[in-house]
Amino acid sequence: MSEAVSEEVSEAVSEATPDYLESDGFTLVDLDDYDYSEEDEFFEEEDRPVPEEERPRRPFRLNLLAVTGILILAVLAAGIIILLKWNKGTLTTWDRDDDSTKFDVEVQDVIFSLNPAFLEGREDDGVTTILFLGNDPLSDDRTETGIAEQIGAMSGATVINASFPSSKIACENAVYSTSTQEGIDDAFNLYYVCSALNRQDFVAMENIAPFKNDPSLTAGLEALKSTDMDKVDILAIMYDAVDYLEGSPVDNANNDVDIQTYTGSLKASIQLIQEEYPYIRIVFLSPTFAFYVDEDEKFQSGAMTDLGNGTISTYWVRAIDVSSAAGISFIDNYYGSINGDNYLLFMRDAVHLNEAGRKQIAEHFVAKILNNEKGEFDVSGTNATKENQTGTQSDTSSEDAEEGK
Repeated sequence: MSEAVSEEVSEAVSEATPDYLESDGFTLVDLDDYDYSEEDEFFEEEDRPVPEEERPRRPFRLNLLAVTGILILAVLAAGIIILLKWNKGTLTTWDRDDDSTKFDVEVQDVIFSLNPAFLEGREDDGVTTILFLGNDPLSDDRTETGIAEQIGAMSGATVINASFPSSKIACENAVYSTSTQEGIDDAFNLYYVCSALNRQDFVAMENIAPFKNDPSLTAGLEALKSTDMDKVDILAIMYDAVDYLEGSPVDNANNDVDIQTYTGSLKASIQLIQEEYPYIRIVFLSPTFAFYVDEDEKFQSGAMTDLGNGTISTYWVRAIDVSSAAGISFIDNYYGSINGDNYLLFMRDAVHLNEAGRKQIAEHFVAKILNNEKGEFDVSGTNATKENQTGTQSDTSSEDAEEGK
């Protein structure tokens, strides 16, 4: 190609290509000719303040530590308020003139029926015969106002009152001994009485009775000796709080039939009867509420006073355990007949019952054992009146009991 033609082509290309396009293909901007107006408007829009309502909301986040602290403080505050109210307590009083007869107690009767298999081959004579063993609640009154006698009158049952005054459940000696007066008296305590029934041997009691010079004890022995065990349907056992008051050990962890303890003697006595007379239904009637009279002759509640082996309720609850394990019925006289609320109606002194008290025990027995009533026995004392209270309990014993309550 001639130089003239070449120069013409170069000029044509030079005219067609803008002066800001280099041969390497990159675009170069002529800053003198660039229009900044649009970008200025953009940056001005970005920099202007945004109104509060147009700003994006930041998500709300709980402070876990703060919330936990608040909950702990709330729980502590609630606990302190409850504790203060509990410590303050509620004042309760007993109005002697209040005619209300409902008491807030829960009766712990435990009722077992005799296994029918134990009655196989035994002829029913059609008469319910009940043999009573125990001490003062039964032996204090052998007339028509006595516990056993009232049960017979209420139910039509034949009753045999073979109780011995001042006797108890626990024994002085594990083996009968006449070396001490207490050892001699063992002959009338529950285990040795049941042993005599088991063997039908009453010689020891017959030898001792004349020296005791106690008509009630003699009457109990004669009733026991004359009992035909083949005709007995129910054996009822009731002792007052004498074991608690005399400090009988409750039990022996190494010997559950230790007759020198309350529960051991009770268990061993039950076994003697069940082994020889399996067809007899056994019922244990618990002690009632009682007081301990201290050296200053002040009445101390047996429910609150520990004489070394627990309170009366300790003996009560262990008797439930033994009775339940042996499958015999338990009548709760401690809460369910004569308790810390109604004792003034039913007791003539710190331990012994008055006539209304004996009726209360009798009614409870008849209701639960002979009438098979399923509901809770009414401990209201409907058979006792204010006249009973004032007429059968001396003013002195009432005042002392209130003072020691």
